[in-house]
Amino acid sequence: MLTRNQILQFNTEREDAALNATSQRLNLITTELQEGVMKTRMQPIGTVWNKLPRVVRDMAVTLGKQIRLEMDGAETELDRTIIEAIKDPLVHLVRNSCDHGIEPPDVRLRAGKPSQGRLTCAPITKAGKSISRLEMTERD
Repeated sequence: MLTRNQILQFNTEREDAALNATSQRLNLITTELQEGVMKTRMQPIGTVWNKLPRVVRDMAVTLGKQIRLEMDGAETELDRTIIEAIKDPLVHLVRNSCDHGIEPPDVRLRAGKPSQGRLTCAPITKAGKSISRLEMTERD
């Protein structure tokens, strides 16, 4: 990419039609190559979420709680590096949400809530780009 940019800069300083055509072709090819490489790095966030239902189910049994997990946007794609980086923190957030964010059924019922708590995971997409922020909410 750096070399391409240098050639494009060099070309703007010259009035050479052959160089102009060649640099435009080089620009097109390198842009297509870069986009292709980026597409191969993208993975759906659902690959990380595959383990969450079991984590929530095991935590619910261990804690004596009723928890329903909802996952929206599993098809949202993120870079593979980001996927790898958020795996463990995401599991930690889910476990903490189950442990500290959702009350036991008897406490929920006394508070006028349904006995089953709901945990929602959803990636945030802004302007067509996915960002690595997840919203996790416990709603009634």
